[in-house]
Amino acid sequence: MRWTASLTVTLTAALLFFAASAPAAPPGLNWGAEVNAGKCQTKGSPVVNVTHEVVDSVDSGLAGYWASEDYNKRIQLWDQGDGVYCAVVSYLGHFTGVAGQQSPDDTEPLDGSERGSFQGGYRMIITGDLLAEPTWPARGQLGVIDYECTTPVGFAVSCPGSVNWIDQYFDSGYHKEYAWWGWIYHGGRYGVWVNSSDGNAGNIA
Repeated sequence: MRWTASLTVTLTAALLFFAASAPAAPPGLNWGAEVNAGKCQTKGSPVVNVTHEVVDSVDSGLAGYWASEDYNKRIQLWDQGDGVYCAVVSYLGHFTGVAGQQSPDDTEPLDGSERGSFQGGYRMIITGDLLAEPTWPARGQLGVIDYECTTPVGFAVSCPGSVNWIDQYFDSGYHKEYAWWGWIYHGGRYGVWVNSSDGNAGNIA
């Protein structure tokens, strides 16, 4: 009995040691379950279904803008009735850290070598009236939009080429509300960063 008890204690200690020594699994984000047409009342085809490319954009973390980005963006919009619309907007692109800015979780400065891919998006409820003649087409590939963002300092940045897609389809006076949003950044050896309405996790550094 003494030998059995001693062996049990030894095995328990060993398991605790290996559990403590094992590296933590990188954070994950099942963004596709939320940025999904199934979350809208999708009766028939979307009234807007377009894609376009964005270049020279920036992204923010807990301490300001930390990355420059290029990405493809898909916008889908469904009429829910009574002036209510459900938008599903998805992103797929690449990022590069901005030297001198803080890492997205605000723990250390970046040197500009950090890079990787990201994906995610948001689901939004918009209440308002569609334009009789929208500025953008309702279908197809819209080309490339250069946001022309300058090198950020903290939360200060200028992006004179940025465009609000909602303004291209809705009369002024609309109301918007995010139902969910989130992105995951895969940086390889630089780490993984999750930024979402459900919470933040990980880091790129």
